[in-house]
Amino acid sequence: MTSTTSTRAIGATGAVLLSVLLAGCSAGSSNEAAGGDSPEASTSTPATTPGEASCGLEGAVTGTVQLTETSDSYEVVFTGLPVDGDTEEATFQLILGSDDGEALLSSEFVGGAFRSATAAVGDDEGVDVPDAATASGDVVTAVYPKSVGTLADFEASDWTPEITFSVAGASDSVRCGDGTVLPYEPLG
Repeated sequence: MTSTTSTRAIGATGAVLLSVLLAGCSAGSSNEAAGGDSPEASTSTPATTPGEASCGLEGAVTGTVQLTETSDSYEVVFTGLPVDGDTEEATFQLILGSDDGEALLSSEFVGGAFRSATAAVGDDEGVDVPDAATASGDVVTAVYPKSVGTLADFEASDWTPEITFSVAGASDSVRCGDGTVLPYEPLG
């Protein structure tokens, strides 16, 4: 093989690899590209009203997650995991996604009380949200004001809730459906 033929063969191979990589990037989410379920195939209840969504938790704990956006805040209600003496630790987390990045809303329960709650947008450091979460039996309500950090400027197009917990020394986590990203229509 001559040097020119070799260079053309390497260039052609590189072009094919680049095309394959670019096709994978434009195919949608990485989950869809990997052959996973699309958001529409999840157990989410599609938002009939902008700013509202819900889904059913599956796994060691069954229950629901309800997301309600108002002009001032995001309210997330998790049901199904009793926050009592048996629950040693739990993290109630919601990821809001958009084409511009993610916002992470998280509340941590440790030793019988909510220890911390934070809201982080993109690469920004998490901002404390005092007294964000409250519990009554197996209902945990967390309210994240949009005035926290840059949350007011964030417009979500999808959401992913998750609870990780430890009960009697055994740790587990639960998500909606198989944990895929769920569609969301913002309040506007």
